[in-house]
Amino acid sequence: MKDLHYTLTKTDKGISHLHILHTKPSSKVKQEIIDFSKPENYTYDFHGTPFQQKVWKALMKIKRGQTKTYSDVAQMIGKPTAIRAVASAIAKNNIAILIPCHRVIRSDGTLGEYRWGKELKNKLLRSEGSVS
Repeated sequence: MKDLHYTLTKTDKGISHLHILHTKPSSKVKQEIIDFSKPENYTYDFHGTPFQQKVWKALMKIKRGQTKTYSDVAQMIGKPTAIRAVASAIAKNNIAILIPCHRVIRSDGTLGEYRWGKELKNKLLRSEGSVS
C-alpha cells in the first residue's frame, strides 16, 4: 500500500511495533519502506503474553486473499472455545498488517472492528482480493 503512512519500532530481535498513521509524517522523519506483501521477509520481536503470541503467530499463517473467523483462529491454536480471548489478543496486535489481523472477520461474514478503522480494513482486504 503505497499511500499508507506508519511508524515502525525495531529491536535487535526484529520489528516490535508497526502503527498506522492517519496523517503523513513530517519530511524530517526517516521512513523505512516495508513490503507488506512479504511479511516472511522480516523478523519480529513480539511483546505479549504467551497466549497472545500464539494467536499472532497463527494470524501469520492466514495467506493473502484469505480470511478466517475468530472461531477459525481459536481452532488453529487448539483453543476452540476461546473465541473472545482470541478477539482480545487480535485487538492487541502491535504489528499492523504484517501480522495480518485485518484478515480476521466475523462468522456472519461482516468485517468486524479494526484498530485502525473499518475503512482501512476493507481497503486492505480488497487490495488482497479477499472482498469485492
